[in-house]
Amino acid sequence: MPTPPTPPPQPTLPTELTDAIIDHLAQADGGGGDWRALAACARVSPRWRERAGFWLARGGVRLSLARRGRERASDGKGEGEEGDLEDFLQQFRTGPAGLAELVGALTLDGAAGGAKSGLSSGGAGYHYLSDADVRRVARGGLRNVRALTLKRVCVGSAESLRALYTGGGFGRLEELALEDVVIDTSISSQEGQPDRVEPPSAEHALTYTYPPLKAVRLRARAPADPGTRSAVDELRDDLRAPALAATVRSLKVDVSRGDMEGWAETLVALQGGLEELRVRVWPQPAGARTALYAAIGGCARLRRLALHFSSGIQLAHSESVVVCGSVADWLSSTSGAEEGGGRAGRVLFARGLEEFTLCVAYPVSTLGFRREAVLRVGRALGRERYPALRVVRVNVLDRGEGDESEEERETMRRDVEEGIAAEQSGRERGLGGAVVQVRVVGQGEQWTSECI
Repeated sequence: MPTPPTPPPQPTLPTELTDAIIDHLAQADGGGGDWRALAACARVSPRWRERAGFWLARGGVRLSLARRGRERASDGKGEGEEGDLEDFLQQFRTGPAGLAELVGALTLDGAAGGAKSGLSSGGAGYHYLSDADVRRVARGGLRNVRALTLKRVCVGSAESLRALYTGGGFGRLEELALEDVVIDTSISSQEGQPDRVEPPSAEHALTYTYPPLKAVRLRARAPADPGTRSAVDELRDDLRAPALAATVRSLKVDVSRGDMEGWAETLVALQGGLEELRVRVWPQPAGARTALYAAIGGCARLRRLALHFSSGIQLAHSESVVVCGSVADWLSSTSGAEEGGGRAGRVLFARGLEEFTLCVAYPVSTLGFRREAVLRVGRALGRERYPALRVVRVNVLDRGEGDESEEERETMRRDVEEGIAAEQSGRERGLGGAVVQVRVVGQGEQWTSECI
């Protein structure tokens, strides 16, 4: 009996070409990547899965929670397609085994969500993430996610928020970021869902299973609706838990509208391991600022420190000078600096600090008056106190009337930069000196500080 002919081998694309295709898809959508296309690629073959999995782990998945199509009605149930969340859960949670495990970073973005039932106009732009959706995300098999970001999201309770980063759903989570996340309990009470996330009983309140968080970034604007509160306050208290305090190494937080003294307590809990701190604070009151300085000064392992002092234009003419002076006194202290009737405490991180950033706001037109205040900070950062310092950054937001020219701003920038560099030149020759970087921007320009 004749042997049947051997079928010709299936044509295959060169690995270089398939890698280029997948790499291109990973850079699509403005560089954020097309996660749907990457998920499809991961189903083709083990080789394609390996390459697509590399990008899903490295770049992660960004989900827009807003509906696509027509605008939402006031009750949040307008016509149009569902947001990305439903599609994502279907593809990754109920798709091929192990597909969800490829995701290394997840962003839930509700920025275009529009107003939601239970939120006033102050809540416009937030997307309400229901308790049911929280549970589905937390139980979605995303066990290898190491970075989780929530933007412009509203949840119904603190426990609903906590369910995302406790309980083991994201057991390998190392980075957590909350950007304008609010809690509105009035919506949660209206839901009446049988699977609502309930708060734990008193005896179980301290039994959360926290992931090994290393980096936390928290940014919030004050909620306009009196019925809402910032989720940042909840996480602030959680960071005092011994399990988190033992692992967090980097904290970036905006406390300009929060409880500064409360954050000072949290920083005390983190003092043993914190290596990077970027904090945005309000210049007043002096007593609260002193408590914050004392807490920061006790972070003996700190390597990178950024202080961004927010200020309204009505305070800019005087507060920036006071702030710079208090920072200089604190940084130059070896036994504790006095301020506002309190003691800021000794700076324990001085020997190991490598980078320092100061962000202040004042009018360029008053340069002569302000320059000396900024230079005092430069003098405080002498090598005898800060031998490991490599970079000093000063960011200045011009709070003038808007008629200053680019030439005036450049003159200010160069003058301050050269002034601080001159202060640094007094160090011992041959040991090098910190690189000094000064940036000046105007009122109408976008201000992105080095802090948050």
